[in-house]
Amino acid sequence: MTLLLILALVLLIVLDSHLGRALEGWLEWRCLAAYIEGKTERLASELRRLGDEGRFRSRLFLEGRGEQPRR
Repeated sequence: MTLLLILALVLLIVLDSHLGRALEGWLEWRCLAAYIEGKTERLASELRRLGDEGRFRSRLFLEGRGEQPRR
């Protein structure tokens, strides 16, 4: 039990030090980078879906007018 208390105190001291703050900043940056990467992937997927949908609608429109769609 005493060892656990000592480890907890050492951990608190390290986390309050310059090293601890640097580690905190690095972890925040990693979380932000992961968030941005996820959003970027989602937006890229949405753009692909919208492009496919636009091509499909264009093809339907042109076929309805009796024209040949461009490829």
